[in-house]
Parts: sequence; C-alpha cells; structure tokens
Amino acid sequence: MNSITHYKSIFTKQDVEKAVQDIPDLTAREQLVQQVLSSNRILELYHDDGESSKYFTTIEVRNEETRIIRIANKINNQVYYNDIYNLKSDIEGLANVSEEQKQALRHILLSTSGVRVLRGRAGTGKSYVLAKAHKLATNRGQKVIDLAPTHKAVSELRSKGYTEVYTVKGFFYIIEKNFYARQLNSSR
Repeated sequence: MNSITHYKSIFTKQDVEKAVQDIPDLTAREQLVQQVLSSNRILELYHDDGESSKYFTTIEVRNEETRIIRIANKINNQVYYNDIYNLKSDIEGLANVSEEQKQALRHILLSTSGVRVLRGRAGTGKSYVLAKAHKLATNRGQKVIDLAPTHKAVSELRSKGYTEVYTVKGFFYIIEKNFYARQLNSSR
C-alpha cells in the first residue's frame, strides 16, 4: 500500500492489482488486494450523490487534506488587496491571452479568498496563466506565494521566474517548523 500512496493520494482497485502483479500465486494476489482494500487505513471515496467513485485514499491523506484546508481557511481570513481596480484593468488590457485565460486570471487575482486553485490538464496553459497572474500581482505590490503539487511543477514555475514557490507539502512543513520554533522561543 505504501508503494502506491507514495506517489498517489487517490487510487483505484486496478492500481492495487498492478502493484501486486508480480506475485506468482493468483490466490495470494487476490487476497492481498482484498486485504489492502479492507484495511482500516483505507477510505472509499464517494460522489456527492452517494454513489461509489471507485477511488480510495488513506486516513493519513485525508488527515493531511483536513490540515491543509484548516490552514487555507486561516489564510482566507487574512486577504487584503489594495489595488483591485487596477488589477481588473490590467487583466482586460492583456494581449495574447484568450477569454478563458482572462477568466482564470480573474479567478486567481480578483477572488476574495486567500487561496486560489487553478485546475487543468497537462498542456492546457496553466503555467502560462500563473506566470501572467504572478507578474500582474507582483507589479501591483502583492506578495505571491505559489504552491505546486510536485517538484516537477515547482521547477516549471521557477523556470518562468517565480521566486517564492514550493510544493504544497514543503510549504506546510516550513509553516509547521516555524510554528514550533516560535513556540520554543516564547517558552524561554
């Protein structure tokens, strides 16, 4: 199970079957798949209508997601933009940007929440939009911290000029480390 969840936060029964495919005994393989899926560490994921999604995750991943949401909510309560009208104007004045990309920029730069998520498949221009958003925000004096799911994505963003970019996990590690350092210093 750890070999699967090391790289994936959600997985399917087929992922488990693939992970054990080298076990020669078919019965042992099938039993191992059932043991993994019935483990008390595994949570089955459901659609909003209650129907099974055929995806699974672990309690550890769910706890990490809950922690990230809690921290994100704290960040959301501290948002302040002093130049929102100029940001709107900057977005509308961009050339070589599609309407869909402008819509994504509005979401990223004008949303009232402190944490913004840009989703899209590989090759759809997420890095391009994020680079534009980063440039517009920093030109207007906004501090921007960029988070990416993987080291590869972090490298891609850094190659586009981002200076403060981390993996999500790395960022929360830094926050936690700083929190404990402050706790230690305040108790002295």
